[in-house]
Amino acid sequence: EIQGGDRNLCPADCVVAAGQTTSWVTALMGQMYCFGRLKTTGDNTMYPVPFMDLQGWNLRSVACGATTYAACGEDQAITWGQGGGNGELGYGPDGPKSSANPKLVDSL
Repeated sequence: EIQGGDRNLCPADCVVAAGQTTSWVTALMGQMYCFGRLKTTGDNTMYPVPFMDLQGWNLRSVACGATTYAACGEDQAITWGQGGGNGELGYGPDGPKSSANPKLVDSL
């Protein structure tokens, strides 16, 4: 159960990811929650908070790096994070090296 209430129960098919400093989990109705250190600067969140940027996506997997994140929908990949200097985000050699907000990865 995430923060009480039936709406926040983790279903049997929930998506869970645990990274170096951050964890992610989906609850009923696909709401994504995150906790830990979401950015290299700033405060930690010690309890699950809703992550509204991925609301409405039917996620099948999520992955966490130290400061980069990836989520896979039905046939799309979404990535975001800071300091991805080695192509971790999948935006191509001329693409941005970081993204503060989730961004759809173009097909290669």
